[in-house]
Amino acid sequence: MNEQKNNNRPPSWMSTSSLGLELAIVLGLGVWAGNKADQKYGCEPLGVLLGVFFGFIYGSYSFWKLLKMNTTTKKKKDKKDSDASS
Repeated sequence: MNEQKNNNRPPSWMSTSSLGLELAIVLGLGVWAGNKADQKYGCEPLGVLLGVFFGFIYGSYSFWKLLKMNTTTKKKKDKKDSDASS
């Protein structure tokens, strides 16, 4: 709870679990949209494959943002701790 008050961000476990949920939703929507495109245009596996591909790309991008945010926060916290102990 203190972590949330200090930097106005949810705790890391909450961010990680929301990332998994977001990835599942995006992949599910990609498969659904790809399936609809396959039915409409008759290009059987291509739509689903593209939907999964773009969902995976978006999920990887979200993971990268989360990793970068947590790494930056950790570096700032480590620097603050080292400055305080000096």
